[in-house]
Amino acid sequence: VPVIVNLPTQITNGSEQNWVITQDKFGYIYFGNHDRGVIRYDGTGWQPIQINKNPRIYSLAADENGIIYVGAEYEFGYIQPDKKGKPEYISLTDRIDSIPEIKVVFSVVIKDGKANFITPKYLYQYNIKEDKLLEINLTKQKLRDANRLVEINDKLIIADNVSGFFELKDTTI
Repeated sequence: VPVIVNLPTQITNGSEQNWVITQDKFGYIYFGNHDRGVIRYDGTGWQPIQINKNPRIYSLAADENGIIYVGAEYEFGYIQPDKKGKPEYISLTDRIDSIPEIKVVFSVVIKDGKANFITPKYLYQYNIKEDKLLEINLTKQKLRDANRLVEINDKLIIADNVSGFFELKDTTI
């Protein structure tokens, strides 16, 4: 049986609840916190990483370069090292026209050089190398309430609460 240790918020610099956890290639562990952004643990200490307006963080994913992709309430983007090596958050939300349409980014999956962020009505596909963001309206694809994006057997699958399951192939459902 593994030992479980509860740490007080005074130690972690977070609030009482974490929604998601991921680890980067360097061994750092990232926690998506309830209302204090993302918290990074390096094995000895805790470091909060400021996300715009400290939204509830629902999804995190790490790529092969150690970049952490973040999905939250009305916000999504990524964490990368700044010029001094400290983690900094880069918002992708600033690139879209209608932030209220985001609502919640429930899942982020990295595949084929793209970070895919799913919201109930939209899929935002960020081409990492080209630094381009594509917005796909899921309601035009007959989805009404997408809530998960997962990779299964090298395929991206969207789960919709109303319409069922769909495969995402590049930008087509």
